[in-house]
Amino acid sequence: MTHASKGTAAVWFAALLLIASCGAPERERPPETSPQDTVPEDIRLADPEPGHELQFLRAAHIFIQSEGVSDSLSPADQDLEALRTITSIHRRITSGEADFESMAREYSQCPSSSEGGILPVFTSGALARPLDSAAAALAPGEISGILRTRFGYHIIKRLED
Repeated sequence: MTHASKGTAAVWFAALLLIASCGAPERERPPETSPQDTVPEDIRLADPEPGHELQFLRAAHIFIQSEGVSDSLSPADQDLEALRTITSIHRRITSGEADFESMAREYSQCPSSSEGGILPVFTSGALARPLDSAAAALAPGEISGILRTRFGYHIIKRLED
């Protein structure tokens, strides 16, 4: 789907909020701020280059938070544990031992986990940069390597458009 007319600001803003909520601490927005003011700096809205249409993408996502999950572990140990977890998940998926959707349902800490990790349709340029680059580069059905953002570790599966 590459037709700009198919998307609306409301749809992709909802996708941004869902993706931004994966690991982002809950914050109360003061009444004088707009929703755009609360989008993390590594999330950006996509403006197509002149002469190019927006590219709409479908993907699924597994997220493991790397900090703030345990009072008994140091931040470095929490990060190491998150990396071990996502590495094990990635290995199980890529070896064929488990499928992406069941691993997302069981382990992902993103709100999309209940949907097997499936994210709302989004435009290229709308995700955190490492996730966006991976989603755009993958062929439908392909699974990314392990990706790191300030929120934690991620695996992306590109879905059919």
